[in-house]
Amino acid sequence: MNDLNSLQYLRAIACIAVVFFHCGGKGQIDFSVGQSGVDLFFIISGFLMMVITNERSNPREFLQKRVQRIVPLYWVVTTVFLTGAVAGFYPSVRLTVWHIVSSYLFIPSVSPSNGHIYPLLVPGWTLAYEMFFYLSFTMMLCLRTTERRRLVVLTTVFIVLIAAGQKLEPEQAILKTFTNPMLLEFLAGCWIGLAWKEGYRIPSFFGTISVGLGVLLLSATMLYGRFAIDQYRLLFYGVPMLLVFVGVLRYEQIGAVREWPILRFLGNASYSIYLWHTLAISAAAKAAIKLEIGDTSTFAFLALAGIVVGAIGYILIEKPVLTAIKLSGRATRGGGTDRGQSCRGNGLPQTSPATASSRSTQAGFR
Repeated sequence: MNDLNSLQYLRAIACIAVVFFHCGGKGQIDFSVGQSGVDLFFIISGFLMMVITNERSNPREFLQKRVQRIVPLYWVVTTVFLTGAVAGFYPSVRLTVWHIVSSYLFIPSVSPSNGHIYPLLVPGWTLAYEMFFYLSFTMMLCLRTTERRRLVVLTTVFIVLIAAGQKLEPEQAILKTFTNPMLLEFLAGCWIGLAWKEGYRIPSFFGTISVGLGVLLLSATMLYGRFAIDQYRLLFYGVPMLLVFVGVLRYEQIGAVREWPILRFLGNASYSIYLWHTLAISAAAKAAIKLEIGDTSTFAFLALAGIVVGAIGYILIEKPVLTAIKLSGRATRGGGTDRGQSCRGNGLPQTSPATASSRSTQAGFR
């Protein structure tokens, strides 16, 4: 049995990057490159969905698990934010019935507060993409054919959507979201996941080169961040994170990834940190103003608040909820397990990629 430690570590890095990005605005420090954490999340998501499924996976069970994983905590945090907005803790927030409903249902809509395509809980904009990907992946699982052919179909659909978006340039929120080139990041993760399962291997030296080049490109983007606008996001954020991801997987494959308990914990808690951190940063920013501390200290204080509050949320809310859902599911099935989808509550496969599919022969790339 082999857990992919590297994926948990990458999740930790991704969520911390996003936290730093949001702290930068409050602490007067430019860390716009932290947005790339979202791109890394999308790549990881595509990889994992490919690894934890196979040709016998049940589409209904797959979608059910994804909903159970994403929805409960998101609804909890969104409700906390909504309650705070109604109570007047967020005076800049403007509420409408449609925006509230669409936020809970992962339907992209324009926020009346800022004019952007954001739900009530701003980080939730990425979950609209995730849920769309999960729905599309579920439809792909319904096809009675090989995994490779399924993925070809999904790739074709996404490319058609993106091409239509580039041609028509829709302004309507739903169309603009689900024709965004960021969908390619899910596809990249899926194809890497398929390669991992099929046992393809890349040269050993590529691990260091890939990670190094990815970090170098991200560093260049941090210095010249003004170029990393939406239309170039894939180039400045997606490509570097893809290089880092592939390079780290190479280290995983050769057994060079060490056990780092703190990073593993932060990886486990990454979803909670991602959802809770903006609320924590908002409260901490008010405290920082009263304390009259410098920009660097403010940045560190806000980052610590976001990570700690998210970690606490993981321990006190996310873990108990996931455990309750898991126990409820086992009771309903009489203690059985899902076919072909053995996975942890955090979505990581318990087995090596080699056992995730009947077609796999070994873990890693060959």
